[in-house]
Amino acid sequence: MIYLLSGLLVVHGIVCLLGAFFPFYPPVYLFYVFFPGHFAIRLIIVLLIGAAQITYGLHLILRKRWRIRWYWPAIATIVITGLLLVYPAVQNPGLFGVSAGKDENRQPILFKEMPPVQAEEAPDNIVITPGGPAYRVGQQGVEHPWPPLDTTKVTLGSSFETDAVYVRYRDYIETEAGESRNNIVFISMGNRAVGSLNLYTVNLPTGIEVTEGIRWHGPGPVSVVLVIEIPPDVQPGQYTFEIGIEIDGKDYGTVPCRIKVLEQE
Repeated sequence: MIYLLSGLLVVHGIVCLLGAFFPFYPPVYLFYVFFPGHFAIRLIIVLLIGAAQITYGLHLILRKRWRIRWYWPAIATIVITGLLLVYPAVQNPGLFGVSAGKDENRQPILFKEMPPVQAEEAPDNIVITPGGPAYRVGQQGVEHPWPPLDTTKVTLGSSFETDAVYVRYRDYIETEAGESRNNIVFISMGNRAVGSLNLYTVNLPTGIEVTEGIRWHGPGPVSVVLVIEIPPDVQPGQYTFEIGIEIDGKDYGTVPCRIKVLEQE
């Protein structure tokens, strides 16, 4: 009987550890949702509980043959928990509150009325649809000469975190000097509604201006049209900056955006 109970304890500990990273185990998921405190604290508690069950279950099985001091399961619990924390810490450096401090190159993205549509149509001109703003190139049922625009999906925070942010946007844009380009930033929090949203830029190149032209609130997600204006005197080349996302006062970090200014023919 002791082996059966010990085996069940080990199996349940493994399930708890997996549930810490993948929300399939209801008790762990409910603990994440209702237990107060920072997510990192909740994660550590779940990992410690899961690792303790595994080490104690193995201790009960092995003590029949070997004399094992009580502190070895405790040490093993701490070591297992520490090793399992490496992955989320690398994936999300801000998980444990480690920050390089406020960036002096951070600038809020302010609202500015969008400039009129250029006489020559462009694939990233904006059309308003029932589902929010969309690129002209993506307008359904309308023939156009352009290929689809490439977008990128990024997760800010950890994908197993209950308040992770999912972002879809254009991380690479080609343009000529003196033009304006549009970048729809679609922000979702899964089953949660996006609350108070603030966007900002970091290390925005001199002369390039980024403003917010349109904001659309859906039942949960938010779509923001960022207007990127390139001055006519900018030199051809590649320029990189970051778009930061802050929701309900919490900074979720940044996503990179590259602008390639082409040689004018």
